[in-house]
Amino acid sequence: IDGYDVWAGVRGSVGGLADELGAALADATRGTLLRSGLDVAIVGPPNVGKSTLLNALAGREVAIVSDAAGTTRDVVECALDLGGVRCGVRDTAGLRGDAG
Repeated sequence: IDGYDVWAGVRGSVGGLADELGAALADATRGTLLRSGLDVAIVGPPNVGKSTLLNALAGREVAIVSDAAGTTRDVVECALDLGGVRCGVRDTAGLRGDAG
């Protein structure tokens, strides 16, 4: 059809479709996050409060807390619901500088 602007006829539909696709992608990402959850490691130097932080997040004593550096030798793991998202939180032994 002479003089008919095809783009003008579909512009609104394409714009709406783009918005719907964007919303679907955001929901898919959120859905994946809710299904799979997050895995988080608490890392840092020895004796800075990593185990205390894990206990505070858990609301109970999950990890041993001591003034002595090096108390945590193995990874201590706790599954938590943080804001509706499953989080596997791991307390690690303190990171030490290279001796060599």
